[in-house]
Amino acid sequence: MGWNLFIRSEQGKPALISLDVDARPSGKGDDKYLCLLAMQLRQADADGFPSRKELDGPVAGVEDALERIAGKELRGRYVGRITSGGMVVFFCYVPNATIAKERINAALPAFNDYRFQLNAKADPEWKDFFKILYPTPEELQGLMNDGVLRNLEEHGDQHSMPREVDFRINFADESSRTRFRRAVEAAGYEMREESHSAESGKLPYKLQIWLDMPVDKESIDETCLDLMDLAEACDAKFDGWETSIVKAE
Repeated sequence: MGWNLFIRSEQGKPALISLDVDARPSGKGDDKYLCLLAMQLRQADADGFPSRKELDGPVAGVEDALERIAGKELRGRYVGRITSGGMVVFFCYVPNATIAKERINAALPAFNDYRFQLNAKADPEWKDFFKILYPTPEELQGLMNDGVLRNLEEHGDQHSMPREVDFRINFADESSRTRFRRAVEAAGYEMREESHSAESGKLPYKLQIWLDMPVDKESIDETCLDLMDLAEACDAKFDGWETSIVKAE
């Protein structure tokens, strides 16, 4: 999925998160230290987010510097940032915290209109990345929905027009699948296919259902979350959706 952007609520305030969803620890020890650089915004809006000028200027400049220092110079990785309450906190993982702090501090005078606080700590398993930046399963599904919707839009799809939308769910056993199927049938879904794959590990029982519906952002997000909740109650896993392109006549 690469780099993505989403908003969540943190302690009653909106938080804007930008991260590389695919980033993971290398396991080689070259990214075991986390550097956290906090930057106080000067032109934050009512939500605590930077203005477009501030985002494209100093915030992007700091991000570029961290990508260069952590990634290119130290062979670590810049992984993202969180913005909330007029503060931006940048995250990067490096092999040597002392050297990283020296180089980051050396780059900050270029942004002398801003106040910074730099901290570093050992985090070999990237616990802070997954706890603070990484999306929840529901947020991750929302990001995946965004990707599908963008692809549909690029091909001329009219999201507001109803069409058959297929959803896939995987189960550990037949009884769980039956319980789920009865629940969604009562909610108006139609069955597309049931199958079994011995190569699918712990969730070999497959179910594909469909519903006639529009695929605007609100509708598809709400439907996916409802199916995810029901799947969890049945010890199953929601496995995404697909549909055809529908263009205006």
